[in-house]
Amino acid sequence: MKTKVIAFLMAILAIASLTGCDGIEDVPALIATKILGMYDEETSATESATVLDNTGAETTRTEETHTDSVQTEPETEETTQAEADRTAVAAALPFTVEDQIALILAQRELWGSYDDMNYSFNCYTVTDLDFNGRMEVLCGACVGTGFFTYMGIWEVNEDCTALVAVKSDYAEDESQLDLICNEAKVFYDPRENTYTYIFSDYARGGWMWNGTTVSALRLADGFVNTDYLCSHSCETDEEYVSHDSYYGTDGSEITAEEYETLPDRMFADLQALQAKFRWRRLSSDDEQVAAGGNMSAFIREAWEGFSVE
Repeated sequence: MKTKVIAFLMAILAIASLTGCDGIEDVPALIATKILGMYDEETSATESATVLDNTGAETTRTEETHTDSVQTEPETEETTQAEADRTAVAAALPFTVEDQIALILAQRELWGSYDDMNYSFNCYTVTDLDFNGRMEVLCGACVGTGFFTYMGIWEVNEDCTALVAVKSDYAEDESQLDLICNEAKVFYDPRENTYTYIFSDYARGGWMWNGTTVSALRLADGFVNTDYLCSHSCETDEEYVSHDSYYGTDGSEITAEEYETLPDRMFADLQALQAKFRWRRLSSDDEQVAAGGNMSAFIREAWEGFSVE
């Protein structure tokens, strides 16, 4: 059905081009969004939430809601054990989720104006990356035409009395991983009870070069450690021909397929999971708060949007 719809849209575009319509570049995306959105509404029950994509633009995440008649895959023993471990950790804490949300809100000056960033966007989310039961606030921005990324992370301390800055192995002038995304691969080690997240960092230098670095990120004991995995470099020559190169962990050149599958192969002995995030834009939330919105509700929404399964 969607293939037919897309073919229909392409036909409209071709006809409009021949007739010389003004502003035709805006038509396909607009019509596609409307019609494909209607198609999705007709074929499944959905729940939509406004989130941010990798560029920081607002987009809509659609999550399917399953009825009792839909059969789901049975949980594996490893997944069940991981969830049981998380529940036990949370239950053992002397404070609640609401206590942590209240603390995050009370100490908003730490993360709400991270380095007084006045960039194209400034976003935040709430997570528990290491699943120690204590929330983290992730705040970041992407700046300039080179897409330079800044990130700051604060974690609730052991007695829920303060947010503590999480240290990292990044140099001060180094572009960091693009954590502002909706989903990421995760590899869980049940022996060590550690979670390894796979993130990338996209950058570019003018129109002649762009590249992506893929790294593994782990949070433990108040420190973020990142390990380089692989990278992709694309150079465009003076005749506008692109040349792609791929490099492995040791810096040697690899194929495109090896680049795409390297994280899965490197962590093949661990349990593969998927993390979901719900990022919010600080400026938008500030405007809503000024209009009578509830900031604690925004923090709770970001927290409830985080999952690893």
